[in-house]
Amino acid sequence: MRNFRKISALAAAVIMAFSAGCADKSITSEESSSQEQKSSAAAEATVAPETFGEKVTTTAATTTTTAAPTTTTAAETTAAATVTAASTFPQTLPPDKDVEAGSGGTLRSALSGKSIGKINIMVQNQWQLDDVIGFYEQNGGEVTVDNVNESNFYDELAIRVVSGDSPDLTYCSFKPVSVKRWIYQPMDDFVDLDSDRWKGIKDVAISYVFDGGLYALPFRSYPTCYVCYDKKKIYENALDDPYDLWKSGEWNMDAMIEMMEAYRASSGKKTALCGYITGGFAGANGTGFFTNSGGGVKFNGRDETLATVMDKVGELYNKAGLIETSWVGSAEDAFFYGNLFYMIGEWAFSGPLAPGEEDDWGIVPVPSLDGKLLAVGCEPDCLSAVSGSPNKENIPAFLECAREPVINKSYIETERKEFAEENPTWSEEMLEVRNAVLTNEYKKIVDHYPYMTFGTDKEDISGVCSLWYKDFDSWEDMLKVYGKDLEAGI
Repeated sequence: MRNFRKISALAAAVIMAFSAGCADKSITSEESSSQEQKSSAAAEATVAPETFGEKVTTTAATTTTTAAPTTTTAAETTAAATVTAASTFPQTLPPDKDVEAGSGGTLRSALSGKSIGKINIMVQNQWQLDDVIGFYEQNGGEVTVDNVNESNFYDELAIRVVSGDSPDLTYCSFKPVSVKRWIYQPMDDFVDLDSDRWKGIKDVAISYVFDGGLYALPFRSYPTCYVCYDKKKIYENALDDPYDLWKSGEWNMDAMIEMMEAYRASSGKKTALCGYITGGFAGANGTGFFTNSGGGVKFNGRDETLATVMDKVGELYNKAGLIETSWVGSAEDAFFYGNLFYMIGEWAFSGPLAPGEEDDWGIVPVPSLDGKLLAVGCEPDCLSAVSGSPNKENIPAFLECAREPVINKSYIETERKEFAEENPTWSEEMLEVRNAVLTNEYKKIVDHYPYMTFGTDKEDISGVCSLWYKDFDSWEDMLKVYGKDLEAGI
């Protein structure tokens, strides 16, 4: 089961749910038991022999695992269980000749003249790089992977840099905005972002430019959420199928809200939507809460579109009360609790959490205000070069291998085929939507929210942007109190 974004989407959802204080009401013992069963199912799911999160040693290199003892929360336990069930990359990597025409040439040509040898990578979850490592090893490289617990990742990295034991690269899907930049070296000399091979990345990469240097290279990105729904609820309540609305260009935010209101009126259920609400709608409307133009982080809260979206979201919470505010860990549970829609990453309705044989589910992109803008919030995969890297000369070749899964047509087709095989209960409609959103047709909105804070003496940004509706009647009222601090940047 190949699912690149499973843990990143899960981590984002867990952070949103717990750090933003989403648990406004207690989970019943029955709900808690159901959640535990989900985690157990994810942990025990059967996967192919070469497993993300399980396979740590690559080639003949010796792998060191670093994980300091930490206190594990319930959220972290859930995340860990899902990581265990993470997926494999295609077992047979495609040949260079199958690279899509116009994508910047084959990997073999990209590696021409570049040094290929040893590389040491420090990661939080190795499975997110297994395909990249596969391409590098196919071309003669040797990789050692150090898996380090997320909670002490940067502390361990700083210690290694100071002690002269730097890895060559680090991978982390979280935004490295607040990382002390002396730990990293600029990556501008390692890759040509103006080349055809890296086409489309430059606009995303600017989010990681600080003090004139590129400190993280986003080599691919995946949607943070879709809207998953139970078609049985749609039929039983005589509602339009969101998939049909999406195909006809009528799937927009108002249409979704009207369906939620009609569902509550006909079903008698209290709520109709749960999941990654605030960030999901912001990304779908093309404006993240924070952006970096290379000259510093900017707060976009006064953007007219974002303000309109947030007022609609606030009304769903406050006036309409249509939002389920407790944490729900799977689509099945979301529907069991009575919700019509579950807005979350595909990890929550694929693999061990996929629909059952008797289920009839659908997915659609999170809608924009007018339904015409095709955009989605995304979580990027990034690589950063570490100061003092012992194998600096091999970094450019590894980065070219990191780009290969994104542009190799044969590889993309293989991934889609394997995903469909590993999720046999996904309908053709669901697969169609997933494939559409992953293409360049949908603009990917990289947002630094919610992984930044003002500092030790101010509110957490995720709290301000996620929970503003609790204390204010409108987004404008929130800005009157927090606007200047938010606009001051980080």
